[in-house]
Amino acid sequence: MTNQFINQPADDWAKQNLVRAIEIKPLHNSVLTRIVVALAIGFLILIFLGIPAGIFYGSTVRYATEGWSSEVSRGFTLGSIFLLAFVALACFLLFYLWRIRRNQVKFLTSEGIFTRSGKNFNWKKLHHLKFITVETEVSGLVLLRAMIKNMFANVQKIKVEMVFADEKATAIVPPFIANQREILELLNTIPVECRRD
Repeated sequence: MTNQFINQPADDWAKQNLVRAIEIKPLHNSVLTRIVVALAIGFLILIFLGIPAGIFYGSTVRYATEGWSSEVSRGFTLGSIFLLAFVALACFLLFYLWRIRRNQVKFLTSEGIFTRSGKNFNWKKLHHLKFITVETEVSGLVLLRAMIKNMFANVQKIKVEMVFADEKATAIVPPFIANQREILELLNTIPVECRRD
């Protein structure tokens, strides 16, 4: 594929169908989403801060009653390892979420696609759309399965990757957006190859 790729039909489609900019708004304000996020954060804090706190407490009590020993030293070392693991995991999750959000589409306009990171892509370079089914199956925890099922109750489990001419530039329309049905119907009318997994 060369950089000379031009999708004039998609550009013409945008000028006809996108008279005004369409904002892709995430559904992050629902009560259920807030509950799931709060439970997930609470679980991580309980596990990854609770374990080192318990180890530090045990080592501190032992130090206060028996003085410094190899067991006290081992406890503080183990607690520090757990704490560093939590900090590393938290940093990874924040970076991962930030990276995913950067590529999400914020606006569809007659000029092009604008992502949340501020990048813009011209319709003439749109190569294909890739419709990907989002996997939501979780084994084990009944409560978690029920919460995920409720979260996806009125949402199609589809994200759309808008792939541009050089195949490295991708803008993503996530499943949790307001008026998802209208957005998907609109994307299906773009004169471009649609790939489905």
